[in-house]
Amino acid sequence: MAASLKELDRRIRSVKNTQQITRAMKMVAAAKLRRAQDKLIAARPYGGKLEELLDGLTGTQIDHPLFEERNLRRRFVVVISSDKGLCGSYNAGVLRQTEDWLKAHDDDGVENVIYVVGRKANDFFKRRQWKVETVIDDLGGVIDVPRFNQIADDLMHRFLKDEVQEIRIFYTRFVSTLRYEPTPATLLPLKPAESDG
Repeated sequence: MAASLKELDRRIRSVKNTQQITRAMKMVAAAKLRRAQDKLIAARPYGGKLEELLDGLTGTQIDHPLFEERNLRRRFVVVISSDKGLCGSYNAGVLRQTEDWLKAHDDDGVENVIYVVGRKANDFFKRRQWKVETVIDDLGGVIDVPRFNQIADDLMHRFLKDEVQEIRIFYTRFVSTLRYEPTPATLLPLKPAESDG
């Protein structure tokens, strides 16, 4: 009887310790989320102004290769996902939307090539029929501006060399803590801001 009481007491202490650790982890996660939200909210005005600037530019006649509509033979479809799971609809929505879009555009005579950013998108598309040409899955959840600049430079370089004639991106737009929207856009050639299917 005394041994079973000791065992019960040990289990109770173990559960309390686990609760304490879980509470601390929740607090750390909440603080990280808040910091990320603050950065995102602070960056939104810049993104909006950039869209306005591009909209204004595309309304005029600009002779620059980034604005040039080309004979479409090959298209990069850039898919951005997370490296890990357990994030609700964050990955599922954008992957489903990308796959649906690819299926709808399979017969348009254009080679669609997947350019993956994130391990979950790589896992998803390597089991599908489309060619995955580039995989970047080592970002580790860190906002690495120099690395993102390398990715952007690579995409722009391939577009300018006419390896691809269009670059579309599918990403998950943060609306609120409980709501994310899978969002498609055409990166290149530059055109007015859009949210088309």
